[in-house]
Amino acid sequence: MISYISMRGAMRDAQIEAIKIYLFLKIACNNEPLAQLFLEGRFNTLDLEEEELKKSTREYLMDHPGAAALYEYCITTPVANDDKSNLEKILKILKNDPASVDYQKVFTDIFYGVTYSDYIFSLPMGAGKTFLMAAFIYLDLYFSSLDSENKAFAQNFIVLAPSGLKSSIIPSLKTIRNFDPSWILPDNVASSIRKEITFEPLESNSSASKSNRTKNPNARKVGLYLRRSMRGVVFVTNAEKVILDRLGAKKGPSQRTLDDEKLDEMSNELRRMIGLIPRLSIFIDEVHHASDDSIKLRQVVAGWAERDSVVTVVGFSGTPYLQKAEKIPIAAGVNYSSTEINNVVYYYPLIQGIGNFLKKPSVTQYENREAYTEIVENGLREFFSESRDTVYKNNTCSKIAIYCNSIEELENDVYASASKICEEVGLNPSESILKYHEDHNEYKLSPDAKMEFETLDTPQSKVRVVLLVQIGKEGWDCRSLTGVILAKENKSTRNMVLQTCCRCLRQVDKYDYDEKAYIYLCKSNAELLEAQLKAEQHITLKEFQEGKQKPKTALDFYNRKVILNLPPIDYYQFLVKYNVVSEDEPDVDANLRSIPLEDLRIVRQAITKDFENKILDRSDEDIERGKENLDVATFETWIGLISKESFGFVPTKQLQEHAEELKNIYSTITFVVDGIAYYSSKFEQPKIRSLIRQAFYAKRRLDMTSELIENTGELLLDAYFEKHKEVTDPELHYPNQDFVHKTMEDDLNGFEGRDLMKRRYHYMPYHFDSNFEMNILKHIQELSMIKQSNLEVYYNGNRFLTEFHIKCYEKIGTRWNFVGQYTPDFLIVERRDDEIYKALIIETKGQIYAQDKNFLKRKEFVENHFLIENEKQYGYRKFDYLYIEDTMAESEQHSKIMKAIKQFFEVET
Repeated sequence: MISYISMRGAMRDAQIEAIKIYLFLKIACNNEPLAQLFLEGRFNTLDLEEEELKKSTREYLMDHPGAAALYEYCITTPVANDDKSNLEKILKILKNDPASVDYQKVFTDIFYGVTYSDYIFSLPMGAGKTFLMAAFIYLDLYFSSLDSENKAFAQNFIVLAPSGLKSSIIPSLKTIRNFDPSWILPDNVASSIRKEITFEPLESNSSASKSNRTKNPNARKVGLYLRRSMRGVVFVTNAEKVILDRLGAKKGPSQRTLDDEKLDEMSNELRRMIGLIPRLSIFIDEVHHASDDSIKLRQVVAGWAERDSVVTVVGFSGTPYLQKAEKIPIAAGVNYSSTEINNVVYYYPLIQGIGNFLKKPSVTQYENREAYTEIVENGLREFFSESRDTVYKNNTCSKIAIYCNSIEELENDVYASASKICEEVGLNPSESILKYHEDHNEYKLSPDAKMEFETLDTPQSKVRVVLLVQIGKEGWDCRSLTGVILAKENKSTRNMVLQTCCRCLRQVDKYDYDEKAYIYLCKSNAELLEAQLKAEQHITLKEFQEGKQKPKTALDFYNRKVILNLPPIDYYQFLVKYNVVSEDEPDVDANLRSIPLEDLRIVRQAITKDFENKILDRSDEDIERGKENLDVATFETWIGLISKESFGFVPTKQLQEHAEELKNIYSTITFVVDGIAYYSSKFEQPKIRSLIRQAFYAKRRLDMTSELIENTGELLLDAYFEKHKEVTDPELHYPNQDFVHKTMEDDLNGFEGRDLMKRRYHYMPYHFDSNFEMNILKHIQELSMIKQSNLEVYYNGNRFLTEFHIKCYEKIGTRWNFVGQYTPDFLIVERRDDEIYKALIIETKGQIYAQDKNFLKRKEFVENHFLIENEKQYGYRKFDYLYIEDTMAESEQHSKIMKAIKQFFEVET
């Protein structure tokens, strides 16, 4: 999958690495919470035998992977000097008395006490976080379609868009909708999953108080989806305005009105309905940690997680730092402290984006001046001297944003200075300058201001200077923004200088690594920028301007399949099919009528005790708590919950077919007050739902059939072959470009005097994962038995450019379990009658991957099943298999290769 994504070339390196981490956490780590993963030592790599430890300490750490994880962190993590002493104290405890630490509590506290999977991906602005969210959504839907029982992958999603713009969620919704799933999944799979997805915005309830509706319109939307088998629904909303609306509203009882009560009820209803969404993943953009909203949101999500409906919470942040260090007690007087957010699982530094997918910034600073408009004017003059005529390939023109401290300053001072400079450079101020800020009694915005702001990044926009107040410091995506001016320090936004400066860094033209951005600052803001770069990104202002990116090299690729007249390879593929067979059909209505509701009543007792705590009296309690628990019910959400808890086994459509009997049960276990239904606290509600599901179950068995199917696989798929690509690792592409270009010319003149080129390189250059693979190919090509025979040598390791894959199974008892698809690295083939008659499969593995359990299972299947079955079908040994590992001595590798070729193809040396 990662090879395919890299080959497609649509995702950035930052996004591809994030996808690797995401899939690792989902597949290898089974989507477990970080506290559990560390406690289990899932990330431990340290060889404790090599550490200078007491015998008792070493034994304890080896027996307690959580202790070993904390120890490894302490000795491998680079920290600032002021944090070093803390780690040294923790290390001393771990070495002398490791059993004194409660590791479960420590890791639970470090990861904020959450019981669900909560991961943060830290990527800088402009890295494509919203597209990355979309990629995660499609990946979850893909993997959940392969195994609907796998709870690690979600089937429904809610995206909490940033609230920094004050505008609607539509920009985020459009970005997610525009994502092309074929960038990460093959076309046929991508097309199929795209049809499953429905996007649904949940808008603000700002007008709800003026409405006569008693239902939250967003809750109604969610409820409509819950009525059916719910899969592929992506809700996009704003956490602050929608999810947290009215949560913790601070009004005393005497101040509350009927409108307050109604709004609180509507907001609670939405939160409850979202908690019923099955297999839900939550994506949060621009995570604001340690803020009131963050704490509230975590409380809400924790409530949803209690229902077992939350699969994963994934946050995104460009600045994963806290304003002050959090302290986690390890032992008496010893704390773990960090200003970094602890649940960051992937961090892509800002400096690696500069000159890659971000513009290269040029920072100019001016001495602080009382007449700060001089800085505005000088900055604008310099900007227009550099970028007045800049028009990008998408026909948008360069723009500069001036961030003002107040609306009065913008209107009275900055606008006049901006108008002056625009006139100096020949621009019309009335169409070149946009003022955008909140409503103001004295200074009214143009009626078109909002529309102009939202269309700044289009060819139609003629705006060159954008004047802003408290807008656009985060969550604003305008790629044609090329410059920023911060002419005056603002004490209330001191901590956002870096974020604000980065607004102009988004690259416009893909692969234009020389795009420039211009930042003009007063001296105090420049000092703040440098301090924040050092604290948050661990870089200097000089490094910020230079960037740190591995250069990309443009390569030409050449398809030689037609020149070689290379035939496909025929082989027999073993396939296993599973069929669920129902042995009898249940009488659902009869089963529903037989549910003993009276036996499922909850009997509570009121107990009276005396001063000595002796029981004086017991009596049955008949108090209904459903209303005070706000356990609001509807028939549709109830059957939706029943279906959700069946994990798709009993869809809502099937439940609706038995609505009459189900409504009889529903009316018994709910009660109505003022027209609103509530679940009764007097019944065992979860048990009743379980019995309802059981009423639909038929006895089933799993039948398995296996067969051999003749397959034909092309060794090069033209549809996925690209003639030109930019790569960061040209050294792993072989042969070099001179040889590629010479071959392209020579092939035009035929093969006279160059017979070897008829039997190698079905395309070029090959892209290898390692030098080990490359050296193996070079060695095979130079063997005299290869040169002197008619044998052909091809690299087959790019699984998305070949159709020759082997589906592999493991036999457990009488059953076959699928263990993955195997793509051979190299093929040495012999042709007869223009067909591939024989093929030697050569697999190369580095030591780090050699003991991978799934690889070993696939290897065993190829050696002991694939080779044998194909020999039976063809009547001769059509395939053989050779395994080479980099731990072998080079002489042993070469000897094995020569021996395998000689024996299988019966050639002389």
